[in-house]
Amino acid sequence: MKKLLLAGLMALSTSAASAGGVNVDINVGIPGFGFGPVYHPPAHIVERPVYVAPPPVVYHPPRYVYRPGYVEYGRSNKEWRKEQRRAHKRWRKQQERYWDD
Repeated sequence: MKKLLLAGLMALSTSAASAGGVNVDINVGIPGFGFGPVYHPPAHIVERPVYVAPPPVVYHPPRYVYRPGYVEYGRSNKEWRKEQRRAHKRWRKQQERYWDD
């Protein structure tokens, strides 16, 4: 087989293709080894990306805005607590109605 390939190589080297300046490569079976010129692709040069610096951090002091608190007129905090306590008791008694042992 190798003799046949080498004979073909000799025949191609004397043919009109090689006389005309055409490159002909024949690989014998060994990876990376071939008869004829070796093709190297052109080098691909990638430029370094341009660094864009983020804008500087600007400190803004907090703004204080006066907002009056919610006031429910006519009822003090103590009265409101008493009403909440009574409402909770009513709710617990209502829950006990449906208690099932």
